[in-house]
This record gives sequence, structure tokens and C-alpha cells, in this order.
Amino acid sequence: MNGPTCRTCNNGTLINRKVYRMSAGVVVIGYIFLIPSLIGVLVAAGLFFATGSATKDTAKKLKDEVAAELANAEVPQGIITKITDLKEVASADLSPLTEKQKDAVRSGQAKMAGGTIGVGIGAGLAGGTSLCVGFLSLVGALLGWLLVMKKRVLKCNQCGAVVPAS
Repeated sequence: MNGPTCRTCNNGTLINRKVYRMSAGVVVIGYIFLIPSLIGVLVAAGLFFATGSATKDTAKKLKDEVAAELANAEVPQGIITKITDLKEVASADLSPLTEKQKDAVRSGQAKMAGGTIGVGIGAGLAGGTSLCVGFLSLVGALLGWLLVMKKRVLKCNQCGAVVPAS
């Protein structure tokens, strides 16, 4: 089936084609934006999920380390559980302990509080950074996609005239 006749040369046939909306230079720039930006989105998503996993592992390691230090100081298990769960230890619970055990309890409480805050800050910074990188990469990918989009046209097979396809 032949398409409509070209009105420019009255000789050729208009054929349905897809062509870039922009010039060749702009399309190259679009691909320069698009490809790294898509890779950036994937990397940012991977880092975001890896941050959650690393945060969980670090918090567990901190909890185990503090529990081991307190167990070495012969602190009772009930107090160890309270400290690793970040609960307050009553003065009555501390009164039967020796000075060495009390020092270990204070050190464990400080280590758990500081470590938990540090883990939270690290997770927030790493997660926030990966979200920002992901968002900026997504914007770059959108810009690149807009520059490399194609449109449908009718193109003459003889003279190369282009008519918008409607």
C-alpha cells in the first residue's frame, strides 16, 4: 500500500517514520545526560537499601559488644538487658554491685547511647545522600529523555521533505 504523494516534489511517496525531535548535537547531549543518570538512579537505590542493612548490622554489633563487656564485668543479666535495650537502670538495681561493675554499667550506658546516636546520624546522612543523588539523577534522566525523544512524521522517499504525521 502506497502512502500519500509528496506535495513538494509531486513524485515521491510519504512514508511514516520516527525521527528525533532535536538536532543531532542535542540528541548526543541527551544521551550524555540519560545514560549516567540512569546508572546514578540505580546506584542511589542500591546505596539506600544497603544503608538500612548496614545500620541494622552495626546496631546489633554494638549491642553484642556492650553485652559482652558487661558480662565480662560480671554484671547481672537483667541489668545487661536493660542497658542494651536503652532502658533506664534503677538505683536500687545498682546498689548491690561493686564499683567495678558500676563503672562497667556507666560505660555500657554511655557506649550504647553514643553508639545509637552515631548509628542514627550515619544512617540519616548516608540515606539522605543517596536520596538526594537519586533525585538529582532522576531529574537528569528526565532531561536526557526529553532531549532524545522521537516524533512520528511523514517523510518523502524522493526529496526528503518532512510533514508532521497527524
